[in-house]
Order: sequence, then C-alpha cells, then structure tokens
Amino acid sequence: MRESALLLYVAVFYLTAAGCQNRSGGVASARAPRWKPVKSAKSSEPAKSPLKPLPPAGTVRIESVKVQTNERTVRWRWRITGDRKWDRAAGSLSSLTLSRSLAMEGLPAIGGAHIWECDLTVRALKSPDVMIGKIAVERELSLHAPGSGIAVHTSGIDQGLVDIPSSQAVKLYVMGDTLVKLPARITLARVRLETTLGKDLSQTVVLRLSK
Repeated sequence: MRESALLLYVAVFYLTAAGCQNRSGGVASARAPRWKPVKSAKSSEPAKSPLKPLPPAGTVRIESVKVQTNERTVRWRWRITGDRKWDRAAGSLSSLTLSRSLAMEGLPAIGGAHIWECDLTVRALKSPDVMIGKIAVERELSLHAPGSGIAVHTSGIDQGLVDIPSSQAVKLYVMGDTLVKLPARITLARVRLETTLGKDLSQTVVLRLSK
C-alpha cells in the first residue's frame, strides 16, 4: 500500500515538473512587464535667469537692455538694483530721482523697493512738415518699481527736427552691468535732437540716487 502511494507521488511530481518546462527545454519563469519610459512634458515658460545677489554695501548695480529698435523707434531699459530701498521717485524728461532710502532689514520693514526700472523711448512721428525735411520726435521717460505701484512717467514732443536714424538717436553712457557708489548722479544717455537750421537741442538723461 505504501509503495503504491509512493509511486503515485513520484508520478505526480514528474508530471508537474514536465508541465513547467517550456518548448526549448528550459524552465518557465515569470518576467516583469517592460515599462516604456515616459518623457516629461517640456515647460512652455521661458527659463528664468538666476537672481543676482545684492550689490556690495554702499553701491547700486545698473544693467542696460535694448528693448526695441526699428526704423522709427528705439527703446532702452536700465535695471537698478540697490543695497537699500527707496520709496520716493520723481522725474522729468531729462532727470529722474530716487530718494528717501530705507534699509533692507530692520524698521521700517515695509515700503519702498530696491529694484527699479528706467525706460527711455524715442519715436519719430509723422509730421505735416515731413515733405520739407522736418519731423516730430516723441520722447518718453519712466521710472517704476515692479510690483510696488510706485511709478513716474513723463513724455513730450519736439517739432521741426531733422530725421535722424534710430540707430543714432540715442547715445548710451551706461552700458552692460555697472556698479556705482552712492550717493550718485549718473548720466544714462543722450538723446540727439537737431533742428533743420542746425541748432543742437540734444538732451541728456540723468539719474540721481540718494544714499
């Protein structure tokens, strides 16, 4: 009886082992599913440049950027980053001022801004005198602190001027990345204005920063 049971057990074991063999004679094994790597979606937002550290104590950093240029218009921007904040701005077509400075830390903790943007736009306009060689030039000068609501904007139109190519309309005195000690009086640019009679009406753009 025991021998019959033993023979039956051996037969079952042999059949089970044979069923586990694959056609090539190897032992079948479970394989993990192959997952295809999924590519991450590219962001539609432009890459942001890393923020620069604050300038050294007692200085301000000024960076110039050409925003727009074509046959009739030229626009430049200066980004002003201070080691302190200013909460008062004033200006005209030829002069801008930042005053009443505040420390970045300590009291008062609110108010003012340490990053400002100055925009200069010079635009040649159509004029009734264009047929005799005279044009009108519009100038815009603004100073604002992004996100703070503090802003100054001035504009004006000069008549009876010579048509000067936009590439020669503005001469920059502050270009690239510049560090300036405070307090400062900085000539940013010169706008070329000339009448048909040869009179020079050019205007400089000056930025004043309090300490």
